[in-house]
Amino acid sequence: MMQPFMLIKSKGGSGFGANTHFSALLSDAISTLNDKQKKQVRYVVVAGGWNDQFVDQSIIKSGITDTVNLMSQLPNATLYIGWIATPIIGFTTVAKIAAYRAAKTIYCTDWHKFKFLSGADSAMRWPNLLASDNTHPNETGQYSIADMIYKAMSGYATWNRELSAGLDGSGCVLNDL
Repeated sequence: MMQPFMLIKSKGGSGFGANTHFSALLSDAISTLNDKQKKQVRYVVVAGGWNDQFVDQSIIKSGITDTVNLMSQLPNATLYIGWIATPIIGFTTVAKIAAYRAAKTIYCTDWHKFKFLSGADSAMRWPNLLASDNTHPNETGQYSIADMIYKAMSGYATWNRELSAGLDGSGCVLNDL
């Protein structure tokens, strides 16, 4: 029996507009399913964000549209989109902070047919969740992301949406102020 979800794990670097687009990953996954399996899929979760802050906003919007359009091939599935990006790493300039916020805003406010995973962005706001590259989540970070996505899908993760404790900028200096 097929489970009502699919796991497509990127090797990093993906986004709606960056590198290997989320829509390409979803399209590849859908192509492996027969018609019966396509009807069995109930949830498609797309979570990311870090890489998209480095591309033009119009490309991100186009990538979201492409992903939403693919959902017609999964008639019983709901698309969930979540912003999962560490809020401090690489914030050395005001421009980088602005790019981060602009990309996140597109994820949150794009008016397509998907459910935004409100609160899932809190998943990486605690210490010791990053791998040695200080960018990608370690095993504990992956668990935290999965937990917050589950909570956001269930509608009770919004309590931690704007946690300021993770945004103290400890060890971060803005070079252009």
